[in-house]
Amino acid sequence: MACSSNALRARRGTRKRPTSPHFGHPSALAERTLLYALAGHCHAPIAGHATAGDQGEIRLAARVYAPDGSAMLACTLSGPDTENVGIAVAENLIGEGVNELLASSRRS
Repeated sequence: MACSSNALRARRGTRKRPTSPHFGHPSALAERTLLYALAGHCHAPIAGHATAGDQGEIRLAARVYAPDGSAMLACTLSGPDTENVGIAVAENLIGEGVNELLASSRRS
């Protein structure tokens, strides 16, 4: 499954977005947005760690691994808007080839 920036934005309406009260903390929302944008699931080797800065900016560091651990892609970005940071990190990883890296985990 390959996604483009436009596809990510279009998909927002087709799955439950990660904006429930359970994801009220900006860090949790950034991490969940990343997983949502990458179509992450419980078997996907996707790691995300977000932290909130003193000025309210969000820093999201993500890593995605090949299921066998043979390859890894990483991206770290910061910004003032939680969801946009999560989407931007996902878009960067998609541009680097994350869909190919995750293909076998999506078949499982």
